[in-house]
Amino acid sequence: MKYLALAMLFAFVQANPAVPRQTPDANTSKGQPVQNDANANKKPPEQGATVVQKVQSPPNENTNPNKSTQNAEESVRIRELPPVSVQRDWMDCLTLTFSAVLLVVGILGVKAAYRTLKAVEGQVQAQLESLRPRLTVGFEGSQFRPMTKGHQARMVSKIINTGGTPAYHVVVESWIEFLPIPFVDFTPAALYHKGDKFPVFPTQPITYPVGLGRLLTDQEIRGTFAGTHCLCLRLRLSYAAFNVLKVCDFVFGAEPDGVATLRSDAE
Repeated sequence: MKYLALAMLFAFVQANPAVPRQTPDANTSKGQPVQNDANANKKPPEQGATVVQKVQSPPNENTNPNKSTQNAEESVRIRELPPVSVQRDWMDCLTLTFSAVLLVVGILGVKAAYRTLKAVEGQVQAQLESLRPRLTVGFEGSQFRPMTKGHQARMVSKIINTGGTPAYHVVVESWIEFLPIPFVDFTPAALYHKGDKFPVFPTQPITYPVGLGRLLTDQEIRGTFAGTHCLCLRLRLSYAAFNVLKVCDFVFGAEPDGVATLRSDAE
């Protein structure tokens, strides 16, 4: 009977496990005295003391004030990296070779293009040179024979444009004088004249007479036949060729059988 009661007691204890008790708070554990006699002692209840709980910092929080200073004072050491050897494979060598070939081809191409450009420029200049106006002076027939027949001493020249384009702003300056041979230069007594501007077109010569203003004397005519003197004419031509001023200078002498060129300063 006694054993049966103990067995029932153990079974009851295992069926209802005890609830673990919680640790009472400091405020709640401190109780207030209960007065049995409320009427006898009517003092107001004492207020509970203020509870101050200490807040602990998290474990990962830096609580050491000298830690940041130590970290700031620590020096960082960077060690020298070991030398790395780079080896080029056949693809790198092929790329470098191809780049070098392209560079050489580019240089040769630039040189060829420059030579071609210079050749084209030379052709253009030659074409322009062939097309630009060129002035010269010519004569027809004997200029001295009419002087022996009582005509005034003069020389009739023709200004000819042998170029491919017109010559504009042509100005003729002339000097005429009877001088001894060989010719040296004109004297201050030479008859000077400067004409107005006019154009000269290709294949359209301009007749330009220049007279001495008098007849030749018999002595001058005999000197011309003898070859010791002659009537000398100087023509200085200035004109515009492609907006560039060109100048040419000629000196001619009237001989019994024609006209001799005593000096030529053609452009």
